[in-house]
Amino acid sequence: MIKKLLLLLVLAVLVAIGIKGYTSYAAKQFVEHIKFEHQKKLSLTYDWVSADFDGNIHLEGVVITPFSFKRAISIEHLTLGLGGLGRLIASFNSLAAGRLESPVTMNYQGLSMPLKGRGIDEWLALYVGDKALALMDLYSCDERSYLDFSALRAMGIDEIRATGNGVYEQSGGQDSLYLAFDINKIGKLELGLGLSLESINLLLQEGDLSESSLMRLELSYQDAGYYRRLTNLCTSRSGMDVGDYADLSAKQWRLKMAQLGILVDEKAESLYKDRMIQGGILELALNPESPITLNGIDRLLDKELVKFLGLSASLNGKNRSPAQVFLDGQSFRPPPAKETVESEAESSGATVVLNRSSFKLTELEALPDLVERKVRILLNDGKSYQGLLKSANEKKIEVSLIFGSGTADYSFAIEKIQQVEVWR
Repeated sequence: MIKKLLLLLVLAVLVAIGIKGYTSYAAKQFVEHIKFEHQKKLSLTYDWVSADFDGNIHLEGVVITPFSFKRAISIEHLTLGLGGLGRLIASFNSLAAGRLESPVTMNYQGLSMPLKGRGIDEWLALYVGDKALALMDLYSCDERSYLDFSALRAMGIDEIRATGNGVYEQSGGQDSLYLAFDINKIGKLELGLGLSLESINLLLQEGDLSESSLMRLELSYQDAGYYRRLTNLCTSRSGMDVGDYADLSAKQWRLKMAQLGILVDEKAESLYKDRMIQGGILELALNPESPITLNGIDRLLDKELVKFLGLSASLNGKNRSPAQVFLDGQSFRPPPAKETVESEAESSGATVVLNRSSFKLTELEALPDLVERKVRILLNDGKSYQGLLKSANEKKIEVSLIFGSGTADYSFAIEKIQQVEVWR
């Protein structure tokens, strides 16, 4: 009897070792597949990978280096939870193909990223375009014009360090993804996404989301002293009052958005200002009337986005949604090619360019006669703005920027203007 019990015990141990080894092998196959599929985009290394009897995949000493980012992201410990040993075993084939079967949980500790290599601003410009640099701009911040590594170090942030978690599941006909990042000295960032089915596996396998559709988005940021550090940085030399700095910064931010063709109203400007002063929790949400294909952003141009995207915002629990946000399509679309036609009057076969309206350089003295025309203003500092000419005199010109059904008026002193072009 004792021998049989010992034999059963030995068999149980061997089975457990076999399951443990097989699940760890499947986990390694998943990681190696991801590593192979993305080898042209990033470097992925790790010290150890294993699986446990609770259906969790553990990775130790993970280092991810996106080549476009030019700096390494290190994670001391990363855990993917597949919801039990049975689900882990049932997912062997999917894991070997680099796929995840939902639901999956994720936890990570010890994420660190040095302040070197390509900055987030450069990365955004590379993948989204130069307009994305405005997200990292600083306004009225002494001699600093954007948030670079030196600005972060001046704020006492020498390295990005974070812990966090996430959940991936499929429900309601969509991929649902929740990610949380608790970033030292910056704050807690939470992101919720609703994407078309299989978007996450498409990202894992091909690194591409261009054909996916966005169903919803929720973003929450809980400040951990970041805005206090930022306002201290930007007012330390000027001695400016925090409220005055926030007010001036918000006005310059709104003007910069208008320059880029992103027209926001006074409520958005006020939200920007109060966020600088109060800190706390900022929440944004998008619930579009219909899914937005990520490669079909042109649908957003020349539309009032608050209604079209179901945009809402709150600051410290109070509704602070802007009334109107408008994307000027002319600022985002490439200029149309000139059309030519064969001249029937010329036997030589020469071509004639059709006479199309365009922005034409205009003398300032002529502007009073061109009210209600679309104008483009270039300032001496190189910035340019676009809108409808409302009035003009020897001291200033006033331009009305269009926000869907509303407007915002801006005045420009004549001595600050380098040139004005009128659409005619």
